[in-house]
Amino acid sequence: MSMSVAEQQSRDIKRRSRNEQTGRDFKCQNEYSRADPTTEIYLKSEGRGGGPNEPLLGFEEIFLDLQQRQFISQQIPSAKDHPLHEILAKYSQSLTPGGDLEEQVIDDSIPGQNENTAQIQESKPIIKKQNFKQISIHIAQMSEEWRVMLSSDEIFGLYLRDVASKTNQLFYKNMLRFIMLYRECLNENGWQKLAESQCREAKQTLEERNITARMATFKDVMYIHEFCSINNSEVAPEICNEFVTTFLEMRKDCGLEKLEAIDYTRNFCHWLFINGHTCSKLSMIT
Repeated sequence: MSMSVAEQQSRDIKRRSRNEQTGRDFKCQNEYSRADPTTEIYLKSEGRGGGPNEPLLGFEEIFLDLQQRQFISQQIPSAKDHPLHEILAKYSQSLTPGGDLEEQVIDDSIPGQNENTAQIQESKPIIKKQNFKQISIHIAQMSEEWRVMLSSDEIFGLYLRDVASKTNQLFYKNMLRFIMLYRECLNENGWQKLAESQCREAKQTLEERNITARMATFKDVMYIHEFCSINNSEVAPEICNEFVTTFLEMRKDCGLEKLEAIDYTRNFCHWLFINGHTCSKLSMIT
């Protein structure tokens, strides 16, 4: 089956940028000295620890609040129509339990299971449903080829799945709010960041004419698809300063304090880096 030009371009865009290693350290302004959110204990201490929680905990409430304040897309008719809702629903505790296994076909829409069960899925046998730990192993063992093909929305889902398993309900809902806002910011800025990344990879200067030329190659897909729906998270750390200093400044009553947002951004970007979803490493300006 042949691909349309737009489909081929979206696939090419998604698979680029993993070879570029220069200019990969992005700095986030650090105005105060606080506990390091990139450490393993960050999510488990200081009133944050708890769980496991349902990944959809508080989703509709937060969606309605942010949409009412016009902080996220007005084109989404309901919480269930938000792209993250369907993704997080796959990680429900009823579908990926933490306890004993049950008889059920593996859901091949969960990242990491397609490649490991491709031959088995052809005959659709009844096999044991996989629990949370086993799915985590599948995700950790995902090949690089499959990993770079995950969309940012799918990666947001993996991150929230991880956070939901470690934190209490109040903190998890804060992180869910953060991700919904960060996603919106990435949709707004991602295409330009991707163009800048491709300029660096081609050893071009970041002059406006070079970036504009790169942006022109995306036009067939960028007006049809949200950035997060067809691109991976390679450039996600590169919007950190725009998110904290511009995006949130224009949305002061979004429910996130600036210091919280900086910590959440650092935690998320560090998670992206150590899990192989980006080569960009975030560092702080002290």
